[in-house]
Amino acid sequence: MTVTPNPFTTCQITGVENSKDLIITDVLGRKLNSTFNKSENGYYLTFPETSSGIFIIRNIKTGQVVKFVKE
Repeated sequence: MTVTPNPFTTCQITGVENSKDLIITDVLGRKLNSTFNKSENGYYLTFPETSSGIFIIRNIKTGQVVKFVKE
């Protein structure tokens, strides 16, 4: 799973089969409402109501975790 660019305002996530396998949390572990839009190479992630900060995306199917920064 790759998140690009990092930091971002809208990012692309690649290497994921199903967006339902993804959970976005803040550094305190609180789940965030997010929207994943399918693209040719993966998914685009947007969560405009959330302010800037450090977040974690977790693939519950594979256990992979990626930290990213929203500007």
